[in-house]
Amino acid sequence: MNRTPQIALLVGRRKAGKTTLGRKLIEASQFKKILVVDTFEHPDYTDFQTITADMLPRWKNGRKRIIYRSDEDLQAINESVFNTLIVLEDCSKYITGDLSAPLRGIIFDSKQKNNDVVIMYHGFRFIPPKLLSNVNYITLFKIGENLSASKQKIPNYDELLKAHNQIQSSSNPYINKTFLVN
Repeated sequence: MNRTPQIALLVGRRKAGKTTLGRKLIEASQFKKILVVDTFEHPDYTDFQTITADMLPRWKNGRKRIIYRSDEDLQAINESVFNTLIVLEDCSKYITGDLSAPLRGIIFDSKQKNNDVVIMYHGFRFIPPKLLSNVNYITLFKIGENLSASKQKIPNYDELLKAHNQIQSSSNPYINKTFLVN
Protein backbone atom coordinates (compact mmCIF):
# COMPACT_ATOMS: atom_id res chain seq x y z
CA MET A 1 0.00 0.00 0.00
CA ASN A 2 1.40 3.38 -1.00
CA ARG A 3 0.77 6.15 1.47
CA THR A 4 2.01 9.66 1.90
CA PRO A 5 3.29 10.45 5.38
CA GLN A 6 1.39 13.27 7.04
CA ILE A 7 2.30 16.11 9.34
CA ALA A 8 -0.50 17.26 11.63
CA LEU A 9 -0.46 20.31 13.86
CA LEU A 10 -2.69 20.53 16.94
CA VAL A 11 -3.03 24.08 18.28
CA GLY A 12 -4.85 24.92 21.49
CA ARG A 13 -4.52 26.29 24.97
CA ARG A 14 -3.79 24.11 27.97
CA LYS A 15 -6.54 21.60 28.80
CA ALA A 16 -8.23 22.07 25.39
CA GLY A 17 -7.92 18.40 24.41
CA LYS A 18 -4.75 18.22 22.29
CA THR A 19 -3.27 15.26 24.16
CA THR A 20 -6.64 13.48 24.16
CA LEU A 21 -6.82 13.83 20.37
CA GLY A 22 -3.17 12.80 20.12
CA ARG A 23 -3.99 9.61 22.03
CA LYS A 24 -6.89 8.92 19.65
CA LEU A 25 -4.51 9.30 16.71
CA ILE A 26 -2.09 6.92 18.43
CA GLU A 27 -4.83 4.35 19.01
CA ALA A 28 -5.94 4.57 15.36
CA SER A 29 -2.39 4.38 14.00
CA GLN A 30 -1.28 1.42 11.89
CA PHE A 31 2.37 2.03 12.76
CA LYS A 32 4.19 -0.69 14.70
CA LYS A 33 6.36 2.00 16.28
CA ILE A 34 5.05 5.07 18.07
CA LEU A 35 7.38 7.60 19.68
CA VAL A 36 6.25 10.43 21.94
CA VAL A 37 8.71 13.25 22.54
CA ASP A 38 7.75 14.53 25.97
CA THR A 39 9.16 17.23 28.23
CA PHE A 40 8.36 15.55 31.54
CA GLU A 41 6.77 12.35 32.76
CA HIS A 42 3.37 13.26 31.30
CA PRO A 43 0.69 11.19 33.08
CA ASP A 44 -1.14 10.48 29.80
CA TYR A 45 1.80 8.42 28.55
CA THR A 46 2.52 6.18 31.55
CA ASP A 47 1.80 3.15 29.34
CA PHE A 48 4.77 4.11 27.12
CA GLN A 49 8.22 2.81 28.02
CA THR A 50 10.66 5.67 28.52
CA ILE A 51 13.84 5.23 26.50
CA THR A 52 16.94 7.30 25.85
CA ALA A 53 18.34 8.55 22.56
CA ASP A 54 21.07 5.91 22.47
CA MET A 55 18.40 3.16 22.50
CA LEU A 56 16.65 4.40 19.33
CA PRO A 57 18.84 2.54 16.77
CA ARG A 58 17.93 -0.82 18.40
CA TRP A 59 14.20 -0.10 18.75
CA LYS A 60 12.11 -2.41 16.55
CA ASN A 61 8.47 -1.92 17.64
CA GLY A 62 6.13 -0.78 20.39
CA ARG A 63 5.20 2.45 22.11
CA LYS A 64 8.07 4.47 23.52
CA ARG A 65 8.65 7.93 24.83
CA ILE A 66 11.76 9.97 25.04
CA ILE A 67 12.08 12.85 27.46
CA TYR A 68 13.43 15.83 25.51
CA ARG A 69 16.60 17.21 27.06
CA SER A 70 18.33 18.87 24.09
CA ASP A 71 18.45 18.93 20.31
CA GLU A 72 20.72 15.89 20.56
CA ASP A 73 17.55 13.89 21.27
CA LEU A 74 15.95 15.29 18.11
CA GLN A 75 19.14 14.51 16.17
CA ALA A 76 18.97 10.87 17.34
CA ILE A 77 15.33 10.69 16.23
CA ASN A 78 16.23 12.21 12.88
CA GLU A 79 19.02 9.67 12.34
CA SER A 80 17.39 6.50 13.70
CA VAL A 81 13.60 6.63 13.48
CA PHE A 82 11.81 5.21 10.43
CA ASN A 83 8.27 3.88 9.81
CA THR A 84 6.99 5.56 12.96
CA LEU A 85 4.27 7.84 14.27
CA ILE A 86 6.19 10.60 16.05
CA VAL A 87 4.22 12.76 18.50
CA LEU A 88 5.95 15.99 19.50
CA GLU A 89 4.13 16.89 22.72
CA ASP A 90 4.15 20.46 24.11
CA CYS A 91 6.48 21.89 21.46
CA SER A 92 6.22 25.42 22.85
CA LYS A 93 8.97 24.37 25.26
CA TYR A 94 11.55 23.17 22.73
CA ILE A 95 10.70 24.20 19.16
CA THR A 96 11.00 27.97 19.03
CA GLY A 97 12.37 30.50 16.59
CA ASP A 98 13.93 28.99 13.49
CA LEU A 99 13.84 25.23 13.06
CA SER A 100 16.97 23.43 14.24
CA ALA A 101 18.72 21.13 11.77
CA PRO A 102 17.51 17.95 13.51
CA LEU A 103 13.93 19.18 13.54
CA ARG A 104 14.13 20.17 9.87
CA GLY A 105 15.24 16.60 9.20
CA ILE A 106 12.33 15.11 11.13
CA ILE A 107 9.82 17.31 9.28
CA PHE A 108 11.31 17.55 5.78
CA ASP A 109 12.45 13.91 5.57
CA SER A 110 9.21 12.43 6.91
CA LYS A 111 8.23 11.13 3.47
CA GLN A 112 11.58 9.44 2.84
CA LYS A 113 11.53 7.88 6.32
CA ASN A 114 7.80 7.01 6.23
CA ASN A 115 7.11 8.89 9.46
CA ASP A 116 3.87 10.62 10.36
CA VAL A 117 4.40 13.53 12.73
CA VAL A 118 1.91 15.07 15.16
CA ILE A 119 3.01 18.43 16.58
CA MET A 120 1.31 20.12 19.54
CA TYR A 121 1.48 23.83 20.39
CA HIS A 122 -0.39 26.16 22.74
CA GLY A 123 -0.77 28.92 20.17
CA PHE A 124 0.25 30.17 16.74
CA ARG A 125 2.53 32.82 18.19
CA PHE A 126 4.91 30.06 19.31
CA ILE A 127 5.07 28.22 15.96
CA PRO A 128 7.96 28.91 13.58
CA PRO A 129 6.70 29.99 10.13
CA LYS A 130 8.76 27.29 8.34
CA LEU A 131 6.98 24.67 10.40
CA LEU A 132 3.53 26.08 9.64
CA SER A 133 4.23 26.10 5.93
CA ASN A 134 5.05 22.37 5.96
CA VAL A 135 2.11 20.84 7.81
CA ASN A 136 -0.67 18.98 6.02
CA TYR A 137 -3.38 19.41 8.64
CA ILE A 138 -4.14 21.89 11.38
CA THR A 139 -6.54 20.98 14.16
CA LEU A 140 -7.62 24.14 15.92
CA PHE A 141 -8.89 24.10 19.52
CA LYS A 142 -9.73 27.02 21.79
CA ILE A 143 -6.70 29.27 22.03
CA GLY A 144 -5.90 32.29 24.14
CA GLU A 145 -4.59 34.64 21.50
CA ASN A 146 -5.64 37.01 18.76
CA LEU A 147 -5.03 35.26 15.44
CA SER A 148 -4.46 38.52 13.58
CA ALA A 149 -1.02 38.81 15.22
CA SER A 150 0.03 35.66 13.32
CA LYS A 151 -1.97 36.32 10.13
CA GLN A 152 1.07 36.41 7.83
CA LYS A 153 2.27 32.94 8.80
CA ILE A 154 -1.04 31.03 9.12
CA PRO A 155 -1.98 29.04 5.99
CA ASN A 156 -5.62 29.43 4.93
CA TYR A 157 -5.94 32.27 7.41
CA ASP A 158 -9.46 33.39 6.48
CA GLU A 159 -10.85 29.85 6.81
CA LEU A 160 -9.07 29.30 10.14
CA LEU A 161 -10.21 32.70 11.45
CA LYS A 162 -13.84 31.84 10.73
CA ALA A 163 -13.46 28.51 12.55
CA HIS A 164 -11.53 30.18 15.37
CA ASN A 165 -14.44 32.57 15.98
CA GLN A 166 -16.91 29.67 16.07
CA ILE A 167 -14.68 27.64 18.39
CA GLN A 168 -14.07 30.55 20.75
CA SER A 169 -17.81 31.29 21.04
CA SER A 170 -18.73 27.67 21.80
CA SER A 171 -19.47 26.61 25.37
CA ASN A 172 -17.78 23.25 24.66
CA PRO A 173 -14.25 23.52 26.15
CA TYR A 174 -12.97 20.72 23.85
CA ILE A 175 -14.43 21.82 20.53
CA ASN A 176 -12.00 21.60 17.61
CA LYS A 177 -11.93 21.66 13.83
CA THR A 178 -9.43 20.11 11.44
CA PHE A 179 -8.30 21.67 8.16
CA LEU A 180 -6.31 20.34 5.24
CA VAL A 181 -3.81 23.13 4.54
CA ASN A 182 -1.10 21.63 2.31
